[in-house]
Amino acid sequence: MKLIKKEEVANGTFAFLFERPSRFEFIPGQFIEVALEEGSPSDPFRSFSIASAPCEEHLMIATRIRDSAFKQALSSLAPGTEVQIDGPYGRFGLRGDASCHVLISGGIGVTPFRSIVIQAADERTRGNIVLFHASRDVGGAPFHEEMTDLGGRGFGFQFVPAMTRPSEGWLGETGYVDAAMLARYADLSSAMYYISGPQAMVESTRDMLLKVPVASDRIVTEAFEGY
Repeated sequence: MKLIKKEEVANGTFAFLFERPSRFEFIPGQFIEVALEEGSPSDPFRSFSIASAPCEEHLMIATRIRDSAFKQALSSLAPGTEVQIDGPYGRFGLRGDASCHVLISGGIGVTPFRSIVIQAADERTRGNIVLFHASRDVGGAPFHEEMTDLGGRGFGFQFVPAMTRPSEGWLGETGYVDAAMLARYADLSSAMYYISGPQAMVESTRDMLLKVPVASDRIVTEAFEGY
């Protein structure tokens, strides 16, 4: 597929928009594997959650740019460059008929949730979706403005950003997402939980939910690798 453009969506985090392949279908929350034509390591494919929704024309991935060979090659791609993809894969989409779906993300872990929320807005889903997103500060929070805007549209979606090192004047939630924060916005007894982010964040959040207690079959996780 061909790169359309790249844009910074948070400090050091870029979204890459590609032409969507013909007849490419996916479920919000799934991921693809991407290989670059040039500059790839011996194992060329890397996994990325699909940040765009099925209702959108393009295909988007987003990632923090680090010093790895793959990330540097990805960040240097020029518009019009072709990349290889495989997929989609995974079953991280919304499940069951729970009265509330609680999405908990850290940093770039918000990408599959963007896909889920954008599609829910397009379909005018009449459910209760609450997205908690922990970031260091607003500048480092991908898609913060977009999710804030969607939270005010009244289709059953609420956005709860939490800053671990907030800048002066921040009036929202602070610190990491814990049981007390969750309880202020959702009925913990009836929700389905979805956790996405770095491995350590996913594991600690899952352990926190199990201690609430939340049954393990109501917790779905997606851990991101740091390549």
